[in-house]
Amino acid sequence: MRREEDESALAQQLEVGLRDLDAMKERKAELEERLREMEIALAKKSAEKEISEQVALRAQQLEERAHRNLERVEDRLDRAMLMHQDGAKSLALLNSAAAAAMLAFAQALAATKWLLPLKPFVVGSLVCFLAGALIASSMSIPLARVMVSMMERASGVKTSISSRRAEFMVTWIPRASTFAFFAGASGMVAALWLRL
Repeated sequence: MRREEDESALAQQLEVGLRDLDAMKERKAELEERLREMEIALAKKSAEKEISEQVALRAQQLEERAHRNLERVEDRLDRAMLMHQDGAKSLALLNSAAAAAMLAFAQALAATKWLLPLKPFVVGSLVCFLAGALIASSMSIPLARVMVSMMERASGVKTSISSRRAEFMVTWIPRASTFAFFAGASGMVAALWLRL
């Protein structure tokens, strides 16, 4: 009997051990499932972190590139403004010198009677040269507006209608001053051609 009791106790212990083993297997499966979920969540977080780092790096690169481009635009605008200012000074100087020459010629005209028929041509040329000098010297205000509007455009701000007018003026003021010079010079050439 003792043997049967021992076998029965062993069988019960074996049954309890098997149940415990099944419970442990289930627990192990649950833990493995939780571990997989945690690994997936960790992978997602690390991927999100990596993506956010890449996005931040790309944004920084784009910001640096935009800053460099803006510096280039500012440099080009500065050079363009200097060129326009030098051109305006040159046109003003050219027209002023021509006006001074015409004044000297007008003085000679007043002293000589045979040049009197050239008087309208001389006065017209003098007016053209003076107008050219004034037009060229009036270029600084619209030029400044154009430079401001170009800077606004480079930084992404919409420009106003007045800056478009200023751009038009900056484009046409040197042309008008040059035209005035050539009109005055043509008047003098025509006068000398008719007289001589």
